[in-house]
Formats: sequence, C-alpha cells, structure tokens
Amino acid sequence: MRRKTVNRSIVALLAAIMLYPVTSPARTSGVISIRQPEISSTAGGPAYCAAGHNIGKIFLTVNNNGTLGKEYSASGVRDCFTNERLLNCEFPKGSGIEYLFGAAFWIGAVVGRDTLVSTGQDGWQVGTGAEFHPAAHDDFPPGDMIFRSIIDPAKPEFEGAVSEQDYIGVYYDTCRNCQGVGPDVVDGRPHVPLNLKVTQRSYAWSYSYAEDFVLFDYSIENIGQQ
Repeated sequence: MRRKTVNRSIVALLAAIMLYPVTSPARTSGVISIRQPEISSTAGGPAYCAAGHNIGKIFLTVNNNGTLGKEYSASGVRDCFTNERLLNCEFPKGSGIEYLFGAAFWIGAVVGRDTLVSTGQDGWQVGTGAEFHPAAHDDFPPGDMIFRSIIDPAKPEFEGAVSEQDYIGVYYDTCRNCQGVGPDVVDGRPHVPLNLKVTQRSYAWSYSYAEDFVLFDYSIENIGQQ
C-alpha cells in the first residue's frame, strides 16, 4: 500500500480509562536483558507483547496494541522479555499501590462527511473496541516489540538506544477480523479503519532526576489512499 503524508486532521487522545489506587503485592525488579519476545498468538497472527518499565521508581506496563497496563494486554500478564509478572502502574515501585486500571490510545478523524475513531480499547464493552494490532512475527518488518538500553555498550540492545529502558512497538488499525474488532456498539457498523500505522516509543531512566516518569513518543502515519 502506498504511503502518503497525513493529509487530514487527526486528533490523538491517550485516554486513561480508569485511574484509581488499588492494592497489589510488592515487587522487586532488575535490569531487563535482551531476549526475543515469546509470541503468544497463533502462527501468522499478531505478535502481541507486553513489557514493564521498571528501571526507575515507577512500574508501568506498555503494550503494542494501543493500550497501557496489563488489563488490556493481548499477550497475558507476563513480560514478554523477562516472563516476570506485570503490574499496571505502581508508584513508588514496590509500594503495592497502583494508580491505573488501564489506558487506551484513541485516534479520530473527519473523513469526507463521516467521523471515524480507531480505539485501542473501548473500556466498557466486552469483545469490541480493540482496533489496534501489531503485524505478525514472520511479517516483514515483523511485529515484535523491540527493547533497547544504553546501560551496556557491549550488548546488542545498546545500538540506537535513547534511555536505560526503551520499548518500541508498531501497530495498525487495519485488521478487520482480529480478536476484539467488532461492530460499533452505537450504530452497529463494522470497524472502518483510518489506515493508520502507529509507532510507539517509550523511555525510562534510573537517574535521580528522571526516575519518577516514563516518556512517550508517538509517530502516526497515514498508509491509506486519502
């Protein structure tokens, strides 16, 4: 499909579906080492992955399906790089206090006389609203999430790293028959893609001046014909 520069107004909204403290067991964590993600989808299916930012004082789970937190993960509640159990958003790390149930990326645009919105998760409706999905493990380029780190220059994950813990995921709103894609609950229409490719980059550090947050960088590309 021919790529084009975005030529319609796109409003990107990172919506926190539910934000409130909940208790959970305390957790200790260490530095993540590079490893090929353990793909939990069937052969040829989307290469879903969830990974935990835990290098600083905050523990935050990121996914490559347009969501944050383990509740909306399509790959389960284990880190696909370390196999450790994930949390939603715990701060301070190890306190047992979580401040996130789940969050989803919503992108809307006016196309002709229609208004379309692609969602990472609806939040309330079961079985519909999951409209962002990565490519398959054996696609080119593959849909696997990427881990990088500046910690050790001798390791392969050092190349191109920005922080001590980088996660890069790429996902699309073009799949019409993936799990969680269903008719709109309001008008009953099937999912109408905006034909978007989203590259999500997240960065975390352990330095005292940067240990309390995770930075996100999103690139949104129109891969459609209009």
